[in-house]
Amino acid sequence: MKAEMRSTMQTAGKVLVFNQAHPVTDIGIAPVIGHFDERVARANALIGQQAENTVRSKAAHQARETVRRRLADGLLRLFAESFVLAGEELPALRGVKAPRLRAPDPEFILAGERLVEAARSNLEVLGRFGLTAALVDEASGLLEQFRELSAEAKQAYQTRIEASKALDEIRLEITAAISRMDRLNRHRFSEQPEVLARWDEARNVVIRRKSKLVVTESTPTAPPVGPGGDVQAAA
Repeated sequence: MKAEMRSTMQTAGKVLVFNQAHPVTDIGIAPVIGHFDERVARANALIGQQAENTVRSKAAHQARETVRRRLADGLLRLFAESFVLAGEELPALRGVKAPRLRAPDPEFILAGERLVEAARSNLEVLGRFGLTAALVDEASGLLEQFRELSAEAKQAYQTRIEASKALDEIRLEITAAISRMDRLNRHRFSEQPEVLARWDEARNVVIRRKSKLVVTESTPTAPPVGPGGDVQAAA
């Protein structure tokens, strides 16, 4: 989560606590508070989505790389080497090579499929060099697994990016809502300086930059907030 969003959500949590302690009785003001509460709830949902898909993307990426290595350094290389050995009998296979370990996913899949199909079509000859139908089937299964993991990693990454973009927009909405509440509360508590001081403390943002503390006014940012104003863990 971005630092600005983290600070915004920390401030939102303090504002939620303040609002619970000083509920609005004027029905004309209630929609402002309601909009703020809804935006904070939506932000929490997106933060959860962002964290979930970060974990999902990482897991799919790690699993995909394991399968990639098994194919590139194992079966597909074995197939390519067998093609070279059988080159005199099967000259068409001489140019069929194993994919590069770091080839882009589409290129890796296409080259792998080409090797598997060539091996399957020439098993009668390649069998003399150690290739079997079982090995070809295993390589085909690993390629399908690689394809699925690649799609999973891509989808999780895109979902996380979309959640991040939505959070950028909601952060501005939450900040604007706090600004509106600030004007309202200055009117509501104009004759209650102690309450107004508590409001100022709630709405101010504290951002740590290296070893310094920076306090800004009504520009919040941070992790998900529980109903009691507690900050919840987020990625």
